[in-house]
Amino acid sequence: MASQSRVIAVTTTATQLSSGKKSRLYSSTPVSCAVYVPSAGQTVYVGGPDVTPDNGFPIPAGGYLTPELAAGDDTLFAVVADGSQKVNVLFTGV
Repeated sequence: MASQSRVIAVTTTATQLSSGKKSRLYSSTPVSCAVYVPSAGQTVYVGGPDVTPDNGFPIPAGGYLTPELAAGDDTLFAVVADGSQKVNVLFTGV
C-alpha cells in the first residue's frame, strides 16, 4: 500500500477530493483518506457529486474528516459557500 498527499482548492462548484479507485490495479481493499481544513480557513462541506453547503457534511476551519471509501466508484466531493478554500488530503491504500 502506498500513501499520497495533495493540496486541493475547493470552490463553490463540487470539487472531487478522492475516489475509491486504485491508482494502479483494481482491488477490493478500501481507500482511506483524511481531509484537513487549515485553521485560518472557512468551512468546507463534503458529500457526493451533488454536494452543496445546504446538504453537505461540514468540516469547520481547523477540523478534519477521515472517511473510508469503498473500492470502486465511491467518491468524495467538497464545496465552500463562497470563494475557494485549499484543503490538505492524505490518501492511503492507493
